[in-house]
Amino acid sequence: MKKGKLKEVLKGQKIHFCSGKSSAVSKGKVTDYRSYCCSKKEKVIYGAEGMVLFCGLGYLFFREWLISAVVSSGAVFYIKKREREKKQTRREQLGKEFCQGAEAILNALEVGYSKENAVREAIKDMKENGKKDSLMLTELVYMQRQLAVNRPLEELFLELGERSGIADIKTFGEVFAAAGKRGGNLVQIIKKDITVMKEKQAVLQEIQVQTASRRLEFHIMCLIVPGMILYLQLFSPGFLDILYHNLLGQLFMTLVMAVYLGAICLGERMTEIEI
Repeated sequence: MKKGKLKEVLKGQKIHFCSGKSSAVSKGKVTDYRSYCCSKKEKVIYGAEGMVLFCGLGYLFFREWLISAVVSSGAVFYIKKREREKKQTRREQLGKEFCQGAEAILNALEVGYSKENAVREAIKDMKENGKKDSLMLTELVYMQRQLAVNRPLEELFLELGERSGIADIKTFGEVFAAAGKRGGNLVQIIKKDITVMKEKQAVLQEIQVQTASRRLEFHIMCLIVPGMILYLQLFSPGFLDILYHNLLGQLFMTLVMAVYLGAICLGERMTEIEI
């Protein structure tokens, strides 16, 4: 299917941005994994966490509740940060589960099922293996319902690849569609694609293990600046008084806080592993 036509199909669907739960399909919606927005409950929880965090930082750096209240508005950025983390976690989960779902479809094809019936068998297989709440199972159920209204399976895999934003799933959809159109050996093609996906996931997991210690070091370093300020305030009272309750001191602490928060943002970007 051409990209322009696929985009028209996607526009005709109800894209669900806020969660990856299986209830999305039951409500006639599909999940766009390229973005994530928190639910109202999550916004309240993360907003409260962010306000406490930024208010505490504000008081630590400025020792004035009014300025701390202004700084607490940074909770908005904290919510955005948590949304990015949720999006990344969900995409990683989908990437792993997609490989499992593709294997289940492959097993059904190998014993002689048609492509459409292979989806049904894959759903049964994933349910039997205790994966009732998996993202991929949700997608397979959605595919089964779309197949019932005569949508081609190739189109559905292309759509999933577009919504997922994951290169491996996009490639699988394109290869699956090409094999279906040209009459290639679908079983061998899927088997080869699954092997490649597994190898990439193994490499990604190895990278995550290797960088785990660096991420821990980064999180510890994030505590050094506020830890030093708190230590001096507790055990050397009056030592930092020159930096508080005057314009020059507040400007200096504003600069320190901006550099500190900027360094945290830069460090998080450097330790992120995109899939």
